[in-house]
Amino acid sequence: MAIYTVHRFDPVNERDEAETVFVKEAFAWPAFFFTGLWAFWNRMWLAGVVLIAVQLALNVGLTALGVDPVVRGIVLFGYLVIVGFFANDWRRRTLRSKGYAFEGVVSGETRETAARRYYDHAR
Repeated sequence: MAIYTVHRFDPVNERDEAETVFVKEAFAWPAFFFTGLWAFWNRMWLAGVVLIAVQLALNVGLTALGVDPVVRGIVLFGYLVIVGFFANDWRRRTLRSKGYAFEGVVSGETRETAARRYYDHAR
């Protein structure tokens, strides 16, 4: 069973609508495989640029230092593992900075069942 944190945005003006976001409490495989693209997909523009820049800097820096390709691969793999572990925490922090309020924690087999459980108990 997966655990999700629930974040809700309540707009100040009437033109915008309320939005609820569920963030999984687990390793972020999409962030591991698609580092910068994952950040851009989640509208984390600065984080996406930083993630891509760090990955490029590691690759170029290690190549310029003449590091063995196997070692370079291990270092880059370690970087991707770190990104995967911290990605959802960065997403939560970004949501908080955009005005989303932490509503609680909910669990479910899938995101849909967790959302249904949340909305059933939120009434």
